Amino acid sequence: MQYANIIRIFVFKSAHNDLRFKTHKFNLYLLKQLIFTDMSIKIINISFSRLKKQELKTLASRVIAIGQKHNPQTLKINELFGLLVALQPKIDSLDLGYIAHPISKPLKVLRKQRAAYAQGIIDRMKFIENAMVSGMEKSLKVAKPIVKQHLQNLWKYDDVKVYQNINSFFKVLAENAKLQTAMDSLEMTSYLDNLQSLNQTIEKQYSERREDLSKREKGVTVKTVAAIKIALEYFFKEIEVAAFKNQGLDYKPLIDELNKEIADIKAKLKTRTSNNKNKVVEVLNNKVVVVDKKSENPSESTQSIKRMYPLNVEVEDRIDENADQSDLKKKVVLSTIQTHGSINH
Repeated sequence: MQYANIIRIFVFKSAHNDLRFKTHKFNLYLLKQLIFTDMSIKIINISFSRLKKQELKTLASRVIAIGQKHNPQTLKINELFGLLVALQPKIDSLDLGYIAHPISKPLKVLRKQRAAYAQGIIDRMKFIENAMVSGMEKSLKVAKPIVKQHLQNLWKYDDVKVYQNINSFFKVLAENAKLQTAMDSLEMTSYLDNLQSLNQTIEKQYSERREDLSKREKGVTVKTVAAIKIALEYFFKEIEVAAFKNQGLDYKPLIDELNKEIADIKAKLKTRTSNNKNKVVEVLNNKVVVVDKKSENPSESTQSIKRMYPLNVEVEDRIDENADQSDLKKKVVLSTIQTHGSINH
């Protein structure tokens, strides 16, 4: 009787809005108000956005397996179930990313060599200055300020800035005859040749890698994740609506099995959230000290400190199309910081 009243209400609303009464256009909000008071046909809600890619893959695969076991055609849920099954190849490849670009590894070696030659020039000047090598005082006076301006502390900067600094130095060198003579006098020729060659090689390889990476299809993982989430959500709704419409069919075994799977995943999410919060609290209580690279002294209040991370805090999977980059950044979810006050760096 209660369900009949719901249908009458819905038909009235549909007629009032001049809408056709079609199954796939059910007013889900109205259905939720009364139909889902029967918890036996209710599938547990889950926030898909909180799932890691591997967890979403596992859930989707198990939902497909469960659905196939309960004969979706007999239960009249085969339409949206078929769409979910069609996504199986994408589900299987969900945690497969692009492999590292072949140039990435050699680039690391080249960057180290470039940094070593730049530092070698600085160190040699320090040696000449400290040893007070005879006959090199004037050359040192000419070269030292220019070299320090362009080549000192390159480790602080990103690769773009390093390339620009070194490139700028060689432009100054090419236009300054006194500097050229001074560098020759300081016996820097081999250092300079190798540094310039490495800088040009690195920039060339970066350019080649950028070109290759630009050809990769963007947003593939994002689109796949979105499609799987929508397919799962709509399939669950199809089951609930079908269970309401076809009360002569038994949907309880299917719904119970799906709910058990969802409940297990929600329990894992709850445990992970709790563990992350506890680790954040531990870090805040222990006041982890980070060394400021500028002062190279431990500090708790220096404004220039860049990061403060809890040890071993689990990080959330993020979708990254350029997963081969050496400096892959991951964000730590620190939801309890708001309740414990801000971190003073």
